[in-house]
Amino acid sequence: MSTTPPSSSKHCPNCSESISAEFAYCPVCGHSTSISVNQPPILAPIQVRPETVVSTGSLSRKQWGWVAAFVGFVVFVAALISVSHNQSGGATSDASPQPISQQNTKIQTDFERAEQYFENGSYLAASDIFEKVNRDDPKYADAQAKLKIVKQKLAEQEQQEKKKEVLKKQYQKLCNSRLYLFEIEERLQRENFYMDQSQFEKAPDGSDGVRRYFSKTTSDGHVIKIWLQSGYSNAYYCVVEVR
Repeated sequence: MSTTPPSSSKHCPNCSESISAEFAYCPVCGHSTSISVNQPPILAPIQVRPETVVSTGSLSRKQWGWVAAFVGFVVFVAALISVSHNQSGGATSDASPQPISQQNTKIQTDFERAEQYFENGSYLAASDIFEKVNRDDPKYADAQAKLKIVKQKLAEQEQQEKKKEVLKKQYQKLCNSRLYLFEIEERLQRENFYMDQSQFEKAPDGSDGVRRYFSKTTSDGHVIKIWLQSGYSNAYYCVVEVR
C-alpha cells in the first residue's frame, strides 16, 4: 500500500500560521517567511480596491446641498436686515425736519395745523396757534399775516352774531305781541316773508293743527325762519330762528 507524501508546509515566523512552503510572504500577516522574527519584517504591498478608498478632501452632493442651503439662508437674513435698516433710516430722515432745533419743528407743525383751522373757518382756534409762533421762526411773518386776517374774520363773525341776535329779538317781540295768529302772518307777508310749507303736525302741548313755515333772507345774507301753529285755548306757538 502506497502513501502520498505530505505536501511541504511551514510556519510563519511572525504569526506561526501554517502556510505552504512555496510562499515567500505570509498571506495572513504579510511577513516574510525567509527571515526570523527578530529581524524587522518586510511587509508585502497590500493592494486596496479603488471602491474602498474614501476621500476626505471632498463633500458629497447631499453635504454640498446643506452647505448651499445654509449660505442662502445667511444671505437672505442679511438682505432682510439691510432692507429693514434702510427703511428705518429713510423714515428717520423723512421725519427729520430741516430746521436745526426740535422746537422749530413743533412750531412748523402747529403752523400747518393753524392753517387747516383757518381753511375750515375755525378762526378762534387758528388765532390761538398763530399767536404762539416765535419771532425767530421762519414762519413768523406768515403767521402774523394770517393772524391779522383771522382777527378780521373774528370781528366780522362777532358783528354777524350781534345782527342775528337783534333780528331774533325783533321777531320774538312780534311773536309775543297780542296780535292774533292771522295778524302775525299778514305782518310777515308784508315784510316779504314767504310761506315755505304748511302741514298738519302735533303742537308742543299735544294738540293737532296746521303748522306754517315762513322764511326770509336779509340783505346781509341772514336767513330768518319762523313757524306758527295754533294750540289749545286759542293759544298759538311762534318760534323764531336766525341763521
